[in-house]
Amino acid sequence: MKVTTKGKTIIVKHKLRKDECYKISKGTNSCNFVIYKRPILVRGFSNVCEDNMQILTIDYDNVDINVVKEDFTTLQNQYALPQAYLFKTNKGYHLVCIKKMSSREVNEIIKSTRCDINYMSMPLRNVHRSYILRISNKGHKSRPKYIELLGHDKFKSQILSNAHFILLSKLYKNLPKIKGSYDRLNNVRIQIYETNA
Repeated sequence: MKVTTKGKTIIVKHKLRKDECYKISKGTNSCNFVIYKRPILVRGFSNVCEDNMQILTIDYDNVDINVVKEDFTTLQNQYALPQAYLFKTNKGYHLVCIKKMSSREVNEIIKSTRCDINYMSMPLRNVHRSYILRISNKGHKSRPKYIELLGHDKFKSQILSNAHFILLSKLYKNLPKIKGSYDRLNNVRIQIYETNA
């Protein structure tokens, strides 16, 4: 970017790259000129079920895998959770537990973890008021990769989301089926949202 002045005139020269946008905003006492990277559109799934119950989805960024495993060990015993799916992302991990719960319980659980701070407040910023986890590529970065089942094979009497299991098993071949009683619902809300690279 080249900025020059000529008298009381400011001249800004910048050739926008393919991935850049700009914004000019004028206020009463100021004028702002911003160049920023164009957001990327990605697909994700909602944690809300058709019957308005929810499953537990957690996004951990920039943490060691032991943080996720320690959190889940505590959560499993405290909230009688069945096993959960663990996925590796570019920056961290996603955890998905398909036990059906109330939104209050899901919020309480998430607030007791060491997950990404921005993820905790996602329902406040999301127009659908739900937690979303990415299932598509993100620019040149591939979608999250399934790693393993976390936790012990206990608490098998829980009601599990059939729709979320079907979605995940279509995306990830050979995904193990968690033991429990599955509901008879089939639809998961898929959302397209903007994110940075």
